[in-house]
Amino acid sequence: IVFLTGLAGLLLIAFRGITDKLIPLFAVGAFLAFTLSQAGMVQHWRRNAGEGGKEKGRAGAALAINAVGVVATAIALGVILIAKFKEGAWITVLIIPALFGLFLAIKRHYAQVTEQTRCPHPLDLSDNRPPVVVVPFSGWDVQTERALRFALRLSPDVLGVHVSVTGDAPPGQNEDADQKQKQEEDELRRLWAREVEVPVRQAGLPVPKLEILPSPFRRVSRPLIEFIRKLQEQYEGRIVTVVVPELVETRAWEVLLHNHLATALKAALLLSGLRRVVVTNIPWYLQPDGRPPG
Repeated sequence: IVFLTGLAGLLLIAFRGITDKLIPLFAVGAFLAFTLSQAGMVQHWRRNAGEGGKEKGRAGAALAINAVGVVATAIALGVILIAKFKEGAWITVLIIPALFGLFLAIKRHYAQVTEQTRCPHPLDLSDNRPPVVVVPFSGWDVQTERALRFALRLSPDVLGVHVSVTGDAPPGQNEDADQKQKQEEDELRRLWAREVEVPVRQAGLPVPKLEILPSPFRRVSRPLIEFIRKLQEQYEGRIVTVVVPELVETRAWEVLLHNHLATALKAALLLSGLRRVVVTNIPWYLQPDGRPPG
């Protein structure tokens, strides 16, 4: 409906609001619909002619009537196209075949999707190993804590990944930046040991590993995707689950105040072409009153 409304608006603009000039388009569309409907009925009666007797006779009579309708409406359509071609009928000559080709392409696409997603076998449980879980995070907060708790429920192999954005200079070209980066990484390792490793050991669970990926050009998605690619080579055949913590704003205007890095990261992972990668979202909803949820 929206598409047809927009198309009708464009036609009115193109013909400067003079509806009389749209009559040839209407006539072509109407008689084309009549012709196609009559042709469809001819095909229907050919397929459902019956075995014999009265049913076959009725089907034959109906087929003859519809065949006459096809010829009559097709002749009228041809006359209108020739007589009104320069007055705008040429538009339908271009648009209708183009739409027909578009519909065929869409049909082929859906057929390909159905074929590729068809499952010819029952549920396969031959490889039921838990996934390798990657939790990307920027710092220690409730989002990271919640994502790690969820990850530890999925698998004993959990890796926390922090992409260290160092600026626009590669490592070794700026001593001050390198020193600052080293201090930040050391602080992050101490924080990880205190906030993650200690409570996990006390709970008797496998300790998650911390991986720090350098990113000299302020990129986050590319270093993470390369890390996951190497991880798949290391854990051959294992599924890699990326648990992405995400801040969700509950008020519309707050959406403009955040960078939505989690959304961009999910899109980059899904479009990376990596097989055996699952993306899981862990949302954290901001409270309208500004208080942390209890």
